[in-house]
Amino acid sequence: PQHPHGLPSHDLWEERMGVHAYSMGAVISAFRCGSYLARQLGDRGAQSRYYAWARKLIGLFEESFVAHDGAKLRRSFIAEGRDFAMGQGRWDE
Repeated sequence: PQHPHGLPSHDLWEERMGVHAYSMGAVISAFRCGSYLARQLGDRGAQSRYYAWARKLIGLFEESFVAHDGAKLRRSFIAEGRDFAMGQGRWDE
């Protein structure tokens, strides 16, 4: 996808379309678990790739979802309009 957060999706209650902190957290966790599993299976190449993706997404998560004062976590970026890649939307804090 062109947007670093990927494509928007519905929230848990299917009320809002956007990029959600819990979804990104689940993806990060999946890459970390995949890295661990690949290591256990002896596939060092996959382990390295999955770990690198997890680290990249953690950085993006911290940059995007942690408020600038560091005291608060943003819940979602709600897509408002069809051109999500251009940043049309708002933060739901």
